[in-house]
Amino acid sequence: MRIGLNSQKMLALNTGVGNYTYNLVKHLLEVDDENFYCFFFFNQLLNAEEILNGKSNRISIHNGAFRHRMNPVRILWEQFVLPGHARRSNVDVFHYIDHNLSLVSRPCPTVITVHDLAFLRLPEMYNFTRRTYKRMVGLQSVKHASAIIAISEYTKSEILELTGVEESKIEVIPYGVDSIFRVIDEAEELAAFRRKRGLPERFILFVGTLQPRKNIDGLLHAYRLLRRESDLDHHLVICGDRGWLFKKIFALVGELGLSDSVAFLDYVPHFELPLLYNNADLFVYPSWFEGFGLPPLEAMACGTPVVSSNVTSLPEVVSDAGITVDPGDIEALAGAMKRALTEQELRQTMRRCGLERASGFSWEKNARRTLEVYRRAGNGA
Repeated sequence: MRIGLNSQKMLALNTGVGNYTYNLVKHLLEVDDENFYCFFFFNQLLNAEEILNGKSNRISIHNGAFRHRMNPVRILWEQFVLPGHARRSNVDVFHYIDHNLSLVSRPCPTVITVHDLAFLRLPEMYNFTRRTYKRMVGLQSVKHASAIIAISEYTKSEILELTGVEESKIEVIPYGVDSIFRVIDEAEELAAFRRKRGLPERFILFVGTLQPRKNIDGLLHAYRLLRRESDLDHHLVICGDRGWLFKKIFALVGELGLSDSVAFLDYVPHFELPLLYNNADLFVYPSWFEGFGLPPLEAMACGTPVVSSNVTSLPEVVSDAGITVDPGDIEALAGAMKRALTEQELRQTMRRCGLERASGFSWEKNARRTLEVYRRAGNGA
């Protein structure tokens, strides 16, 4: 079977979809020694050889002619050009990894991964252009796909409620945790990373794109309350790319008088994230909406206690290995942070349970189950 993938986001490891794409491709090529893979890229900016090295007898790489990353042009490429490439490559099954398939032409059975339906649940969190495109193409993609991969039971329930597709089309396949996320005990290695990044010795960590649905403003209010009502001197470190309306977050830091205790890291390479998690005393993820929520799992795999929201998919992912609270309850969030930082027995329990919880999420398992979806779709099942 010849399997095609829209691989454009494969090396964008600073995003959830990019992380998913990278690890899915990497592990598909490790567990599957039977099928041939065709990887399609919109532009020539990505170097796939790092992942695909040594697999040249079972892959083909198709780079687009474009040398920029303008979203409107990329969308046109996905809708009008990519199907033609798939047809000429004699692809038997095509996987659209970010749920937007071509509505113009589908030369073979299609699989889509739905990471979330936030554009329907929280439309105010998107600008007009993104919201309109996602509603127009995203909904039709779900309805026309041969098979749908949902990354959590919550996302599956959202698909069923909001789109009305048949449940038999949906397979829940959770994300995995990259093996690089582990406990690091080397004190000097951790200290060297802090010095390199200019980090304080004691800090609370958030990792995620700076955008409204991550509820960073709520985190800032809770952090100020924590500092006011306790003698804790932990700094807050916020790590992530700048998304939509990020300037409001920076402004709020000043308004709350937190400029001396809040630090922003715009981007940390994927391979350095384990050092960041291991240095943190606590990881906090108060997001309003997540289709899955990978950063809490990564933090738990590094032995870092986790406080997260109790909404959407996060209770499913974190389970009882962390503390989950209402993201809109600032006092509850501050209280959970205080407990996780000061109650030593609780911290040890959270560390132990977090490591056990994270160990159950494997990218190898994800790849094997995804391969079964390809086989069923290719056979018309």
